[in-house]
Amino acid sequence: MENQAGIKCTRFRGIYQHMDDIKSNLNRASQINDKVKFAEELSVEIEALINCAEYEEQSSECSNCQAISKLNKRTVDIIVKAKTLI
Repeated sequence: MENQAGIKCTRFRGIYQHMDDIKSNLNRASQINDKVKFAEELSVEIEALINCAEYEEQSSECSNCQAISKLNKRTVDIIVKAKTLI
């Protein structure tokens, strides 16, 4: 998947590419346990972006990265929580 956010940060781009690979695996998984495994793997990458040491509060790229990361985090949390409901 292409970096649709238009963020040029090399850290974001590298992690985002890896996240896309994990998301593809997550979407192909048919069993909830497999989905949770990929969701937990994705969560590690998301946390790396949320807790980025290079974060600059005034940067629109950083703000966009944080927004995307937090949205992805909510999605991952739902998938992990779904396992407890089954």
